[in-house]
Amino acid sequence: MNRPFSRRICLCLALTALLLGLSASFGIDTNTEEKLADEKVVESTHSSNQSLTGFQAGSIYTETVLVSSIEYTCVNMKIPSWVNARTKCWGANNYGYTGHGNWSQTHEPYFVQYDSGSGMTKSLGSFGFHTVSVQTNGVTNSWGTNEYGELGLGNINTNTIRGNIGNMPPNRTALHVEAGADTSCMIADDQSVWCWGRNDPFGQTGTNTTTSLNPVISPTKVLIPNNQSAIALSMGWNFACVILEDRTGMCWGKNANGQLGNGNYDYGQFSHPTPEPITIIPPNRTLSAISLGGGHACSILDNGSVFCWGGGRNGQLGDGTHSNTSTTGNYVPLPAGRTAISISSGVRHTCTILDDHSTWCWGNNTEGQIGDGTSVPNTGEANWEHNHPSSPVAVSVPAGIEFAAISAGQDHTCAVATNGSLWCWGGHGRGQLGLGRAVDSTGFWNIVDSDIPAWVNLSGQSSASAYIPLSDRDHDNDGNLSIFDRTPLGTPVCPPGQYLIVADETCNDASPGHYVPNSNMTYEIPCSLGTYQPNTGQSSCDQADPGFYVPNSSSLYQTPCGLGAYQNASGQSSCHITPIGHYNDDTDSTSPTPCNPGTYQPLEGQANCIASQAGYYVPSEGQSAQTICETGTFQPSTGMTLCWRANLGNHVSQEGATEQSDCQPGTYADVRGLVECKEADPGYFVATNHSATQSACLPGEYQPLSGQESCLMTDIGHYNSDPGSSDMIPCEQGYFEDQMGSTSCSPSEPGYHVPNTGSSGQTECPVGTYSTETATVTCTDASPGYYVPDMGSTMQVECIAGTYTAEAGASSCTDADPGHIVRFDGSSQQEECMPGSYQPDSGSTDCIAASPGNYVSTNAATGQTECMPGTYQWDIGQTDCLDSPAGKYSAEAGSSTVENCNPGTFQPDTGQSECLEAEAGYFVEGFGATEQLPCEVGTFQSLTGQSDCEQSDPGHAVSSVGSSEQTPCSAGTYQPLFGKESCILASVDHFVESAGSSQQTRCPSGESQPEEGQSSCIGDEDSGLPIVAIAGVAIVVLAIGGFLMTQGKSKPAPKGKRARRPPEGAKRRKKRPKGAGKPKPRKAAPKKIEEE
Repeated sequence: MNRPFSRRICLCLALTALLLGLSASFGIDTNTEEKLADEKVVESTHSSNQSLTGFQAGSIYTETVLVSSIEYTCVNMKIPSWVNARTKCWGANNYGYTGHGNWSQTHEPYFVQYDSGSGMTKSLGSFGFHTVSVQTNGVTNSWGTNEYGELGLGNINTNTIRGNIGNMPPNRTALHVEAGADTSCMIADDQSVWCWGRNDPFGQTGTNTTTSLNPVISPTKVLIPNNQSAIALSMGWNFACVILEDRTGMCWGKNANGQLGNGNYDYGQFSHPTPEPITIIPPNRTLSAISLGGGHACSILDNGSVFCWGGGRNGQLGDGTHSNTSTTGNYVPLPAGRTAISISSGVRHTCTILDDHSTWCWGNNTEGQIGDGTSVPNTGEANWEHNHPSSPVAVSVPAGIEFAAISAGQDHTCAVATNGSLWCWGGHGRGQLGLGRAVDSTGFWNIVDSDIPAWVNLSGQSSASAYIPLSDRDHDNDGNLSIFDRTPLGTPVCPPGQYLIVADETCNDASPGHYVPNSNMTYEIPCSLGTYQPNTGQSSCDQADPGFYVPNSSSLYQTPCGLGAYQNASGQSSCHITPIGHYNDDTDSTSPTPCNPGTYQPLEGQANCIASQAGYYVPSEGQSAQTICETGTFQPSTGMTLCWRANLGNHVSQEGATEQSDCQPGTYADVRGLVECKEADPGYFVATNHSATQSACLPGEYQPLSGQESCLMTDIGHYNSDPGSSDMIPCEQGYFEDQMGSTSCSPSEPGYHVPNTGSSGQTECPVGTYSTETATVTCTDASPGYYVPDMGSTMQVECIAGTYTAEAGASSCTDADPGHIVRFDGSSQQEECMPGSYQPDSGSTDCIAASPGNYVSTNAATGQTECMPGTYQWDIGQTDCLDSPAGKYSAEAGSSTVENCNPGTFQPDTGQSECLEAEAGYFVEGFGATEQLPCEVGTFQSLTGQSDCEQSDPGHAVSSVGSSEQTPCSAGTYQPLFGKESCILASVDHFVESAGSSQQTRCPSGESQPEEGQSSCIGDEDSGLPIVAIAGVAIVVLAIGGFLMTQGKSKPAPKGKRARRPPEGAKRRKKRPKGAGKPKPRKAAPKKIEEE
């Protein structure tokens, strides 16, 4: 490719990219134009009174339809065809904050989904990680985090991603709700305040539940002093405040920066768990609106001024300072002649709308939440927060737009315009502005940001125009906004219990002691005699209860009847005097109380009765006199209803007695009311005073006389088993008693016996006898096989194995003799060891089996015998030994095994202790041989005890079997090979001069030898030989030479391996030499036969 063409291609690509970028930018502008078009539709489809619509968050007179929270936003919105509003949310969604039914973060408004409830909402509350709404039917519906029960569902740790109906107090509905960090509160339809959720560590529910750190999981009433009604409620981060009907305020919860407005600050946990008055409001001023932030509070006072207090490090107090703590509060400087109509505190910034609908903000501006197009970055420097504006800054509101309500969040702000459109600015990182996303110049989608108010499209994909419904701020149309109006609903028609103060156009509660029976009255009526009223605002007076009276009119309280008086009717102005025989000891008695039995009263108007004296009694109630005790009875106490008869063991002889007399020892009284005591019968006794019965002599005692104070003890050797006995019983045989006063005789213990009656002791059984039972007369002899070694034994002892007793009555056991055993415990005899076993020791339990290499041939043996050499025994417990088999031997006594004869040795007989060596001329090749083998022809063996034979050497031959040596070839013969049985005759014209030659020699020139097998040649006599003869000889020589050459080139005989000669004098081998085996014959190098 050429370069100019390449340049053309690159230029085209660049132009294409430029056009695409321009298209993208045109797409963004088109989108913006569409939003502006939608905005115009909203303006044209909704109109309202520009000055009197909107809302103040927290007020019961307007509905809060916008909440800016922690990085998310929620609104109530409508389209023209809807009767009721629905909620949309957007932004962060960590724990279901936006209620969309999922965990996804959204950048544009989406409807909240509901698991329960209609979803038709009136107002919203949110400042933390959850949202609470009020549905059109007055119940709460919540979504988001529920770690502390802040959703009011009656449980914890069930974060919800959709709306769910919360629990409500019985018979109550909600007017308004607020949500703090982890706590929620509401104003109910009776203007009471209820809270739920997290309560530690500051008591932020206001319910005084400081004894436990557990969260409050259901709505719990906040106790406002004097049951005052709340008209506004606001929640910040861990604290809350209310405005009451008298326009005063109360707060509770955290006060680390003085945010409760009580004039101080503290860090104590649970220091403020119940509502406390706001004390720092300037003199002659009251509260009209209040809004709480992260640690500060701002309010609108009754003159339209703005007053703030608490933490102001970021300038959020708007007083020109950056004070960390303000416990006195300060006014916020507003433009000249202007007053505030709506205020909202964010976490660290504050915004307000003035009466000219201008909007102003101050405080933290890190994300541009002030709305003037600027931001204050975090420089990290010390006190960098002081760079934030601490005085009101005008928000850059678009031309033609006026804001009616505003909501400040953590780092962003949203406002509702008078035309119902929504505008947001500030922090956008989680999509909380609701402006969606757009493609930047690099092609990436980014969340749309704005540091000035930007229009939010609430319609989404719908063609219908959505708007936010705003509340009427002047319900009675008197030109005075409801938050400033003491009668926001017009001149009231006072209900019963209240009367109209015409000058103030206010209803006033009837005073205590007064009542207003009808509606629309202008005065109160005092309570009449016999009636009272302690409370305010009542439509009737209460009649005095029975037991009470009211002597004056306009009484606040009823008076209880005094002591000695009573009143049984209601609505009375006095009480009755108590009659005689009666009393009244309490105030507020409703009837006279008759004197109880045991008391009497002779006078009237008494507060108590008189107890009867000792010796007297009062038997029934309502008596005016006491009665004396009769003879035979007594009464030691006062206030009794009867006299007591003399008790058992006592007697009484006088009238009006206050005590009874005891019976003396030896006498008793077994019935009540006796005058004299009875004497003890014979066989019985009475030992003490005051006895109600006589006592029988105990078992072990006896008494032959009557009227006695004690009994006699039985003697030793005697007993009495029944009570009341008059004599003693001697102990029987087998029984004894060594103590006096026994109730029975003791049986002799095991190991003892008692042979006589009347015995006072028991006797030990002697050795060799025993007793296992009690009450034994005679001891038992030990059985054979048993013994009793000690006196007083309770059992006989088995002879242990290895010992025995043959006779009864033994005191010890006998050990088994050597050669004998006793196998079992309790044996009465020993047994002999059987042949094949022995026992050398006494007292043994088992015989020892003869060990391998030994035997025992008799009974009762005390030892074993070794097997003789030539015999062996491999098994145990045998009675004799085995002969070693042929080919094997046992060399030593006590052998348990036999040895094989080694190669070179053999043994033809049994029972031998050694093997025989192979003789010269013989050999034994393997182990365990029973015979020797002769050397074959061509081999010999000159030594004894060898495992193979040697081949004959060249020049030698062995012609017979069993040879012990080889024979040298005689002169005239030769043998060139190994292992031959004969020698070769020297050929014709050849000779072998000496014996033992391995080759023949050709006759030298001039000599010849016509015969074979010659040792020399002879001289030629005639040199002329016939040609035929010469040729014949040549042929023969050649034939022989060829034959010999063929023999010489044939497979050579190996040269035998000579065995090692045994040492001199050695004849036989007893053991096989280590590594002995049959040797393989080695191949000898063939000798070359010379040729002509």
